[in-house]
Amino acid sequence: MCTRQIRELPSYIQTTNNPVSKSPIPLASLPTLPAEILLEITNHLTTKDIAFLRETNRHLSNVLANRVFYSVIKSGHPTSCQEALFEAAFRDDKELIKKLIRRGILKIAGRTYSPLIEQAIYEFHDAETIGTLVGCLVEEGVTKDGAIEKAVGLAQGMEREGVVEVLVRYLE
Repeated sequence: MCTRQIRELPSYIQTTNNPVSKSPIPLASLPTLPAEILLEITNHLTTKDIAFLRETNRHLSNVLANRVFYSVIKSGHPTSCQEALFEAAFRDDKELIKKLIRRGILKIAGRTYSPLIEQAIYEFHDAETIGTLVGCLVEEGVTKDGAIEKAVGLAQGMEREGVVEVLVRYLE
């Protein structure tokens, strides 16, 4: 890269060949960085560090969300995978849920369709979250016969009328 091009880059990207003289990027400038640079930075962070970074502001949270979810899948921890699905459903991120299902998150989570929905009901996830998750599971064709009926019965027994209404839509 020629010197002229380097001068045109934002100051936080400019570096020298001397690693000792490189100054750290101020935390306040992270939200202004392009997503590609943020993702490159996160290649050097742990999943926990990325999760903490996501909590600093909404922009970072949105840019780094998928990175965290894919890190969770790589970890292979069943509970973390299940929580990742629930969080994506809470955020109404249908495309991410479908990608996670296609990448085999249900196998990693140690859950089939029915117990996953039952777990969401037991953990008192809201009706919209459960509806998003069920909708994606149905669209991806991973539903089992009788699974929705069983979930409806559980929601009725727990007096979760909003959840019952959402689930009944998928019976029709």
